[in-house]
Amino acid sequence: MIKYIATASYWLLIVMWSFILTFCLRRMKMVSRRDTLTGILLIILAIDAFRTLFESSYFGAWYSALSGLLPMSVHDLLVLPQWILIPKLMNVVAAALIIGILIRKWLPEEMAVKNRHCAILAQSEDARKTAEARFRESELRFQEIAAAIEDIFWMADGEMRQILYVSPAFEKIWDRPCEELYANNAAWLQSVHPRDKEHIAEAVRDIPYFDGLNEEYRIVRSDGSLRWIHDRAYPIYDDAGSIARVVGIARDITEQKETEEKIFILKEELEERVEKRTRELQNALVKLGEREATLLSIFRAAPISIGLQCEQHLTNVNDWMCTMLGYSHEELSGQSSGILYADANEYRRVNSEQFHQIDRFGVGTTETHWQRKDGIIIGILLSFSPIEPGDLSAGVTFTALDITERKKTEAQLRTYSETQAALLREVNHRVKNNLAAIISVLHMEQDKAQNEGNNGCLWIISDLIARIQGLSAVHSLLSASEWSPLNLTQLCKQIIENALQGVAYIKDITLTVTQSTVQVNSNQAHNLGLVMSELATNSVKYALGDRDAARIDVTIRSEGNYVSIRYHDDGPGFPREIADGDMTHTNVGIELINGIVSQNLNGIVELFNDSGATAVIELSLI
Repeated sequence: MIKYIATASYWLLIVMWSFILTFCLRRMKMVSRRDTLTGILLIILAIDAFRTLFESSYFGAWYSALSGLLPMSVHDLLVLPQWILIPKLMNVVAAALIIGILIRKWLPEEMAVKNRHCAILAQSEDARKTAEARFRESELRFQEIAAAIEDIFWMADGEMRQILYVSPAFEKIWDRPCEELYANNAAWLQSVHPRDKEHIAEAVRDIPYFDGLNEEYRIVRSDGSLRWIHDRAYPIYDDAGSIARVVGIARDITEQKETEEKIFILKEELEERVEKRTRELQNALVKLGEREATLLSIFRAAPISIGLQCEQHLTNVNDWMCTMLGYSHEELSGQSSGILYADANEYRRVNSEQFHQIDRFGVGTTETHWQRKDGIIIGILLSFSPIEPGDLSAGVTFTALDITERKKTEAQLRTYSETQAALLREVNHRVKNNLAAIISVLHMEQDKAQNEGNNGCLWIISDLIARIQGLSAVHSLLSASEWSPLNLTQLCKQIIENALQGVAYIKDITLTVTQSTVQVNSNQAHNLGLVMSELATNSVKYALGDRDAARIDVTIRSEGNYVSIRYHDDGPGFPREIADGDMTHTNVGIELINGIVSQNLNGIVELFNDSGATAVIELSLI
């Protein structure tokens, strides 16, 4: 209900003040120029009517939006700080205009009117009462205007001994009651900061001599807070030329001063940063000069050819490059880089390679051939790097190393390596052929012993064939890898599969070898291959027997440079005396395993039974 009443009240005020404003404007056109007092009053009333009309329209729209008569967006717009400030600014502008009119026009004329009315009052009591009523009305209007101004409006007598008027804003800014200032005209000076008090007191005393006051000073409020004040005062003279009154306006400029202080601090910080950055740049320039001197010293003293190239032209070369090519500095400086090449196609290839590598990696290296001044072709290892990354127009630094002798040595080494490889292939071929011939002869002897019924020789010949086949398998692996290290898992698996291939077609044998990254050299591979072949042959003889199926598991473990190989089959196991460690009556195969592991591999072998024959071999790869 209150919202609707407030809305109706404001719209009623809008209508009433619109009528008053229209009336004032029309009457102003009809007033005679000689009747200045009526004209001034109409102007003041028109200004106040416009201010009140604007304020009523503002709050009328506000409450209309709250009451639902206007969209709520109107209220959201009017509550913004920048819109709320507009009525206040209108009040300030209106008050300032009215004060200006009062000071410059109305007050002197009002005093004259008052004097005339005093003479008239002697003749008519009714006229006196009318004048007093008008005066009280004008004074009340003046106080209302002054009260609406946020700045302090004050008035004193001509000698600044008594405060005639001070606006209510004094209490808000000075934090002192106005009555205190009326009782003691120097009360305002008691709040002035001690450092400013003497100066301000002197400035106030000098108002008659300097035609006014325009000072900034600080005050200390009762709560201890500090405020900045901008105080301006102007003397008002009477008809005799004497100062009748002093009128002033004091404004709180604390926020302005705080902003200026922040700006000053930021300025100081900026100047300090600029000064610091300047020192850093100066130090950097000194270091850059030292670095340039160091690089120039390296450029001159380095035992390698160094040069600078810009847009495919030589801009500078060191002495070492001149000596290597047989040119002088004058003959190379400013010349096209193509002078270094005997073949234009090679020159284009190097340029293309240079751009490609710099674009991809930032630097580059390539091998090429240069031509000395005497026509001799030399091999060059060329390295290059841009002076400014990503900007080849700034130039490219390059080094050139004469690799002619190295190339000759590399060619000789390749020839020697090819000869050695051919010789190794021939040796491998002959060894394989000889092993194959030995195996053929043993097969012939095996057939002969079988025909003669000499069964005792058959096992011996079969063992020899298996061992030589193991040697052949190891030799084939090493030859295929060109006698480089072999993977231990691959070695064990291929040697055992080779030893089992004779019975794998008629028996079911499952082989499992754990994966390992252990690598063994050619000597270790040769000896381990013989051991794995002997163990696999032993499994064929004893583990398989009359059974149709058997299982062989090889487990490889490594720790640092030490390797453990566990070979296990699911057969009946080793004879009891061997499992117990008695090697006095072992066969040739067991003796061969013990001898190879202990003597050739410097390792340890342990033979025991664990649900079948188990052999554990431990050795160091170093």
